[in-house]
Amino acid sequence: MRFGIYPTPFLATNGIGSFSPGSSSASVGVLALGRLISKIVGVSFPVPEPWQNLQRLRAAEGWIELGLLEEARVELAEIGPELRNGADGLEVQWRLFSELGQWDAAFAVAEQAVELHPDSEAGWIHRSYAARRRPTGGVEFARSLLLEAIPRFPKSAILYFNLACYSARLGEPEEAWVWLTQSVDLVGWRIICEMGLKDSDLESLWPQLLDKAPGK
Repeated sequence: MRFGIYPTPFLATNGIGSFSPGSSSASVGVLALGRLISKIVGVSFPVPEPWQNLQRLRAAEGWIELGLLEEARVELAEIGPELRNGADGLEVQWRLFSELGQWDAAFAVAEQAVELHPDSEAGWIHRSYAARRRPTGGVEFARSLLLEAIPRFPKSAILYFNLACYSARLGEPEEAWVWLTQSVDLVGWRIICEMGLKDSDLESLWPQLLDKAPGK
């Protein structure tokens, strides 16, 4: 499975992403410019704390997009607990730890997201993704965690897709195909074939996916 965060085809259907692609990078520039002006004129301009925290969060996301992870860590450390523990704050923290390859930390953040925001499927998906990669985890453990999310999100195509990846990786192609067809029922063959044929976890199912691919 290539996706710990949501793959592009699911962005619209699941409403993922509180920030537009340009807003986070722009926030990096806004914060940097404000600090530069304050330094030049020797005056600190008061900014409401909630706005500051939101800008820091967006800046942290921008730094991650730019691959400047230490800068992202500094911004996140300055964010107040209310926003840091919100769904968006935990999402950005998870992204940082995943980029750093710190899977125990990423798992802990995702666990917190599941506990504090159980109605957001992102936390459940991220938790399984990190569980697979942490030293004490693995694919079977990741699948067992993700199965817990199905009753809560019965119409989530990405959950079924990820379960198909886990089952295929565990040498259970028949079960993987069942999960994959449930994902297809929600978003169609075109998207699933496009994703599945790029995902090495599903290599055992590539012949069947090729048969289903539109325009074959």
